[in-house]
Amino acid sequence: MNHVLLYSRKSNPAVDLLVEELQSIGFTVDQTQSLNLPRIILNPYNTVHFLIEEFPLSIKEVLFMSLVKSLGKATILSVYNFNNKISKKTFNFLCPDVLSVSQTNHLKFFRAWDCNKVIIPQLPSIRNLSRRPRVDEECSSYLLPLESDLEEACAINTSQDIYFDARKLLTSRDSSSLRKNWARLLQNKKIAANYHLVLSEQKVEQLINEESVAVILANTKMSHTDFTQWLSLVVNRNNLVILNDYQATGFAQAWTSGRNCYVVSFYEWVKDVNQLLKSPPDLKIKTFFKSSQLVEPLINNLSRLYTKILHQKTSLLSSPSANIYK
Repeated sequence: MNHVLLYSRKSNPAVDLLVEELQSIGFTVDQTQSLNLPRIILNPYNTVHFLIEEFPLSIKEVLFMSLVKSLGKATILSVYNFNNKISKKTFNFLCPDVLSVSQTNHLKFFRAWDCNKVIIPQLPSIRNLSRRPRVDEECSSYLLPLESDLEEACAINTSQDIYFDARKLLTSRDSSSLRKNWARLLQNKKIAANYHLVLSEQKVEQLINEESVAVILANTKMSHTDFTQWLSLVVNRNNLVILNDYQATGFAQAWTSGRNCYVVSFYEWVKDVNQLLKSPPDLKIKTFFKSSQLVEPLINNLSRLYTKILHQKTSLLSSPSANIYK
């Protein structure tokens, strides 16, 4: 059986869950947050899978991946978030056996990379419920995470209660200045009285766990890792997820717009969200999954991928069991 080493920069629940699920189907899996060459030499790893949130890779990571390849190990590089810090020249000699991204629109940034490419999203931690959500209860309000500034709220138009989660902005501004700026937007009539600023984790948890909210995650500035964390928080808790069509490509088999979510256009997400808010959709719809609906397809696909690159690297592109892109 394939012996796999998973490398990530820091320990996180998504990696722990991935290890657990791979071990449950018979893989021997270790995980590490340190780059230790003796470990690679002394252990019979067949595959080394690098799980990276975003570029750039450190010099140490680049050298380690090169050494792993020189030892004949199969290498997979998973990059969950995209930014512009990609050096095509650097990777002329580094291309792994397989590159994975979290959603299909990220593939275009790697056209020059001469390696196999797949879609592998980060695995959210979805807790199963003993009973289905209360389908007769409509979502009473909306929740939208802000990504870069308070003015993002000005683009949204609704007469219903909507909460804007500004916790991410606290990394660069203090709560007092954010409240003052919010009051200024209200005074200047750029937002309405039904627009509520949220700065505490407790309030977000109350909205998600005690009320029924439609959570708008479609912002194109949202990273895939943040999107995954939000799914772990809101799914199976009597809430509705609104996402964009590229986010939906990560678990394409799971999302059905109008049935367990609403999917809007990546390029026109603000316009589409405002249209939804203007003519409210069926807010009795809730985003509910069995954990197996997300976990099993991803783990099975990853299992086939590990097996292919180990035994038939040259024939990987002909595999009908994984979505491979060149």
